[in-house]
Amino acid sequence: MTKVININRRGTLTLPKELRQRFSLTREGQVVAEETSEGILLRAVATFPVEIYTDT
Repeated sequence: MTKVININRRGTLTLPKELRQRFSLTREGQVVAEETSEGILLRAVATFPVEIYTDT
C-alpha cells in the first residue's frame, strides 16, 4: 500500500486511518523513524512498562 502523506507547518504528519488500523496504532501509539539508504522507514513499535524490584 502506498499513500501520500502531507506534512503541516509544524512538521507533523498524520498516518491514514487504514494504516493505523492495519498496524493497530492507537492515539497513544508510537512509531520508529529510521534512516535507510532508500529514505525514511517508519515502523510500528510496542512498548511495555517495566517494573524493577530490588531487595533493600
